[in-house]
Amino acid sequence: MDGFCNYLLLYYGNTRRQNNRNRGGIAQFHIYPPKSRPIIGNINGTRRLKTMNSPAAATKPRNSGFTLLELSIVLTIVGILLYGTLSVGLAQIDIGKVKSTQDKLDKINNAITVYYKVNGYLPCPANGADTAAGNPTTYGLSQISGATCTTGTSLLRDSGTTVYVGTLPSRSLNLPDDYMLDSWGDRITYGITKSCISASNWNYITAGATSGTKFCAATAGGTELGAITINDGNGTAWPNKATYIVISHGKNGIGAWIKSGSTTRKTGTSCSTAEEYNANMTTTGCGTSNGATAANTTYYDAQYNDGTKVVAGVPVYYDDLVRWRASAQIDYDANH
Repeated sequence: MDGFCNYLLLYYGNTRRQNNRNRGGIAQFHIYPPKSRPIIGNINGTRRLKTMNSPAAATKPRNSGFTLLELSIVLTIVGILLYGTLSVGLAQIDIGKVKSTQDKLDKINNAITVYYKVNGYLPCPANGADTAAGNPTTYGLSQISGATCTTGTSLLRDSGTTVYVGTLPSRSLNLPDDYMLDSWGDRITYGITKSCISASNWNYITAGATSGTKFCAATAGGTELGAITINDGNGTAWPNKATYIVISHGKNGIGAWIKSGSTTRKTGTSCSTAEEYNANMTTTGCGTSNGATAANTTYYDAQYNDGTKVVAGVPVYYDDLVRWRASAQIDYDANH
């Protein structure tokens, strides 16, 4: 006991002065006997636990956290990263829709070839106003009447009645109903040369021939009846006219019949010349659709352009996806 008292007195003098400075004259101390737990000193009725050789421990710890400036910098960086990620993600979605629609158009091309192989002629368009529930007997079917396609408001036609335009006759082509729609949910447009819906107008390319490749003509060796002119992005026509054309109107959908069915089609506030032709629109800007007797006989098969590319000094937007073929090519593919 005497040893401990001496130990106590030894430290008391040193800690008293230090604690007086730190605690305004109130003496406090902790005693750490060798190899023992801290002993709590009780001076002036106050219990304290503090190491005697670490006076800084008595200082109140600093609260940790972010300043407003630090938070604003972090949020800005996160926003930039999210914007970049979303932009890339949306671009990938658009690319995926383009690819899936192109794959669908290729299969439609093949189905048209098979239809010709079986029937010896090509189908008329379907009625874009029909719905599966409201028109179950005509929905997705070729609207043919005798040796001509249905007239009236159900199909578009040019003033010379040589080209009919409507929606893809997916059921006549033995394709699922979703093949009537592109990946943006709009109906796919289908145009056909009227003369090529009759088997009597498919004859051999060479006069007097009894075998070989046929094409759409009134007589063997006669004049090609395909009446659809196809221009490239520069407005230059391909040398051979198309017998039919299939069009997805792309992301903006200008010119397309809507999924739910309607006699009217999607319009826009502005569009390029190429899209105006493909959409069968009467006014620059694609704001007004053609009437029933004003289908175009000229269409464009141009390269995709999101508006960043410049043609003849003018930015041009074009997102249509197109498939078409001349009659001799159809017959060749069907028989080889």
